[in-house]
Amino acid sequence: MAAWTYDNDNAVSGVTNAIGQNTTATSYNAGNTYTTQQLAFNAFGKSLGQSITIPAVHGALGGKT
Repeated sequence: MAAWTYDNDNAVSGVTNAIGQNTTATSYNAGNTYTTQQLAFNAFGKSLGQSITIPAVHGALGGKT
């Protein structure tokens, strides 16, 4: 199962120039949630960075990068 959010419809603060952009991608596997969140976009739609959340069940990999 997976979910996608466009145009920052989930109202994450600080995300700029998000019109027409996939701002959050979430996937679910074995009861765990994995999320990629765009931090912002420039005026041309290029991502200015992203935050990736990995569940704590993965030990040292768990948390945000």
